[in-house]
Amino acid sequence: QTAELKEALSLNADQEKKVYDINLETSKKMSAMREKMQAGGNGMEGMREKMTQIRAEQDKKMKEILTADQWAKYQKYQEERRARRMQGGGPGGNR
Repeated sequence: QTAELKEALSLNADQEKKVYDINLETSKKMSAMREKMQAGGNGMEGMREKMTQIRAEQDKKMKEILTADQWAKYQKYQEERRARRMQGGGPGGNR
């Protein structure tokens, strides 16, 4: 995902490292959440709410390191990913 963002947003080396760290942190949190749910945790609704919070944290951190132009492109990128998921394309889309 970082490589896709690097290309889509024209990230510089410093931004790329920070985006990688943010994506890694988010991925770890999401994985832990899925494991907890599979072990009999909160159920789907509670998980969805927590994942929304994790994504909001990710967006906040991304906004701090991106320029205004990059932030607009990032939001568009996220919308396109959501649309692909809704169409059954999975997390990576139909590439």
